Amino acid sequence: MVLSPVDYLLRRTNNIFFHADELSFKQEAFVDEMARVLGWSKEETAAKQAELKQTLEQAQLTYLKQKS
Repeated sequence: MVLSPVDYLLRRTNNIFFHADELSFKQEAFVDEMARVLGWSKEETAAKQAELKQTLEQAQLTYLKQKS
């Protein structure tokens, strides 16, 4: 059973690694739909959104690209 966007997009589908460019446009809608289905509060939804954003940045090595 999938309980978080990171669990689904990273561990179960590998979309974070292979389709990260598409996810940047869809991540909010994806989290919102999971929130609707799983009955998350606004606070929980915001936390899941932040977790997904951080995971996407880590997978894309954003922290390395910012250091010049």
